[in-house]
Amino acid sequence: MNQPTDAIPSVEETLRHEKINLLRLPAPPTVQKSARLREGLQRMKEHRSGTVLICDGDRLLGIFTERDVLMKLLDRQVDLDGPVTTFMTANPRHLGPDDNLKDAI
Repeated sequence: MNQPTDAIPSVEETLRHEKINLLRLPAPPTVQKSARLREGLQRMKEHRSGTVLICDGDRLLGIFTERDVLMKLLDRQVDLDGPVTTFMTANPRHLGPDDNLKDAI
């Protein structure tokens, strides 16, 4: 049985063909590699975000997440004026706006 040409695509087809930029996500908060831990935490709070990207200019170096806070900061004496790079996850895998939604999932 042939499908009509105006058939609604399946979820699988949509995920395979649509790009991440379809979601119109806001730009994630960022700090430069010279930022202090305090600044990274503040940026997350200001943007109500669970992450902050750590950059060297436009190049992504790492990501600092709520999980990093829980696993690396909680119940420890931490210098908030120390570098955020000490606590980030370096070289995270990442996707761009032209990658497929399927890959993001």
